[in-house]
Amino acid sequence: MRKPGMWIAVAAIVVAPFLLFPSIVGWRLEAALRKDLRAQSAHVSLRPGLGAFGGNFSGLSMTVRQGQLDGVPVSEIHAEFSQVGLNVGRVLRRGELAVTHLGPGRASLTLTANDVQRYLVEQKGIRGVQVTLDDGIVLLQGKVNVLNFDIDAILRGRLVVPDGRRVVMRVETLAVSGVALPPSVADALAASMNPLLRADDLPFPFRISEVTVDDGRAVVQAVSPP
Repeated sequence: MRKPGMWIAVAAIVVAPFLLFPSIVGWRLEAALRKDLRAQSAHVSLRPGLGAFGGNFSGLSMTVRQGQLDGVPVSEIHAEFSQVGLNVGRVLRRGELAVTHLGPGRASLTLTANDVQRYLVEQKGIRGVQVTLDDGIVLLQGKVNVLNFDIDAILRGRLVVPDGRRVVMRVETLAVSGVALPPSVADALAASMNPLLRADDLPFPFRISEVTVDDGRAVVQAVSPP
């Protein structure tokens, strides 16, 4: 009669590759996300399925911190999918984010006031501005230089999702030295800043559903398209 320990060893040899394979693929996906999103950290968890060795997994969750989407700083990106298909050959050999299929999923992206401020300075060249995110309002306060004079400016607006593809700033008021400027001027300034985020820049295909602004953060919600 064979000893139980032998059967345990055999079972471990058979099961170990099935259990370890998702972790190995996840490590390569993490490296790809850190590279593609210029992120400080990335964590990926894959749930194995019957076709895992062929690239089919029963679920995926990921969290990326301190990354960038086409130059827009993002403090955190979190996404979850119930099904995912990968080209595991490209993932393992080349370290690519090679997704072939995604099931239903959701994502959230968090931008802080500092993220928005960095975006305005580094991508739009708007300097000397303080950003406040609270109670649904984006408030930009600072000094603008006009003919070598520093003039106080205050912009008040909201972040909106007009078409499921973009997050844009909709300016409500713009005042310089206490004088409200015409809507056409506010619209021109908003056009120079928009869009803040685009669905096409996300690492997976998503439709942006809503954005909320409060307590120093803007949180963007997105869902995978049907």
